[in-house]
Amino acid sequence: SKVRLHNGGSNAPLNIHCGLSGCEGAYMEVGGAHRRKLKDGQAICFDDGTDHSVWHDGEEERWVLTVRVLHPHLAQHPERYYSQAFTRRTCFESWSEERHKAFQP
Repeated sequence: SKVRLHNGGSNAPLNIHCGLSGCEGAYMEVGGAHRRKLKDGQAICFDDGTDHSVWHDGEEERWVLTVRVLHPHLAQHPERYYSQAFTRRTCFESWSEERHKAFQP
């Protein structure tokens, strides 16, 4: 099976992809980097806005636990990022304090 190259359209969530069983013959590619062989009990963490794909050529059914968590920059300074929510951007910007203050009430 194969999940084609895609992204979640936002860097807000981080995906934690943990192979539970049947990972023999499974691979993941994130951000155009080399493919990584997945292993039972191994976790890979990446932001959902980065292009990623996964494929499995193994004999067993593959079971994966995927957990999505809020990106730590959002948790620390949500006002800096949510003021630009739903703008179809997939990368975080580093805002200067001056620009940040411009968005404050």
